Amino acid sequence: MGLGQINTNLSALKAYNQLTQVNRKLGIHQERISTGKTVNRAADNPAGYYITQIYQRDISVLNRNLAHVDNARAELQAQDSKMAQVVSMLQDVEDLVLQAKSELVTTAQKSAIKAEIDQLVAEIGSVVDGLKDLSGGTSAGIDVGASLNVYVAGTATSTTDLSLVSTTGAVIIKVASTTEVSSSLTILSSAITTMLNREEKVGAYISRLESKADAYAVDVVNKKAQKSVIEDADLAFEQMEVTKTQILQQSALAMLAQTNMAPQSLLQLIMG
Repeated sequence: MGLGQINTNLSALKAYNQLTQVNRKLGIHQERISTGKTVNRAADNPAGYYITQIYQRDISVLNRNLAHVDNARAELQAQDSKMAQVVSMLQDVEDLVLQAKSELVTTAQKSAIKAEIDQLVAEIGSVVDGLKDLSGGTSAGIDVGASLNVYVAGTATSTTDLSLVSTTGAVIIKVASTTEVSSSLTILSSAITTMLNREEKVGAYISRLESKADAYAVDVVNKKAQKSVIEDADLAFEQMEVTKTQILQQSALAMLAQTNMAPQSLLQLIMG
């Protein structure tokens, strides 16, 4: 601007533009401090924003799979507890049968033992009716990701399956004679083995799910670390930039004030 020109104060315009840029930078650094992130929108870093959103989607999928694993593990642990309860009751029945095997046990005592066995078998039936099939069936599968599915569908075990009762519902375990005791012990041994095998299968599922949960948890941490490298702000650096920008802001304001005062010198010249 020439000394005699007042319509266009170029020095003031330059100072104003500089102040505008400083204010914009100050706003950016203050936003980063308030959010803790250097990438708050696509305009901040288009490529970085895209990558962080991909990582966030991956993290969401992993967390969802982890939740499914926890649900499946809880279901299997419930099944495992029921199976352990059945095994314990079968062993109680076996103890009663062995007790009836003694020649010192009277007929009346055997009748009492048989009545107790019938009650235990009935209780076993109420528990095994709640056991589920873990062998397959997509309709009730729990998808825990990575091609691993846990299927829990339908009743898999009953007292009939364990040969404890007949198809008509009569309890097969009997203790009236030595032959019946021997047959009952064979049936109980087979039933206990069957339940232990199924419990072992459930335990293997649970162990695998625990390993899968650990793997998902590690993947989540790794994805968050990768996302953090791009997205998270260095608050110490941002605070330093805020301090520097605030000083520049004050300087720009002072220069704008001075350049706005420059045309007034012409007024003194005109007034003589």
